[in-house]
Amino acid sequence: MNIRFYNARILVPSEGHSFQVITGELWVKKNEIIYIGDGLDTERVFEKEPAGMILWDREIDAEKNLLLPGFKNAHTHTAMTFLCYDALNRQESCG
Repeated sequence: MNIRFYNARILVPSEGHSFQVITGELWVKKNEIIYIGDGLDTERVFEKEPAGMILWDREIDAEKNLLLPGFKNAHTHTAMTFLCYDALNRQESCG
């Protein structure tokens, strides 16, 4: 399934070990993220497509909601990661 998310806020890696939130689009082809960006710099993606285009099975307006590409079960594990990081910095157990 090919899915295009647009009008989204997307958490992406930044310099060093930090993250930033950008506004733009996230494209999924089959089960692989093939594009994250503002939707204007897509030439490199279309160059790889045999027909020079992608037919979308779904296009989803994210309505400025935050997408966390690559996270699985973020509803629980993301918070636990931050709590463990804080505990480890204080030399405590996070288990």
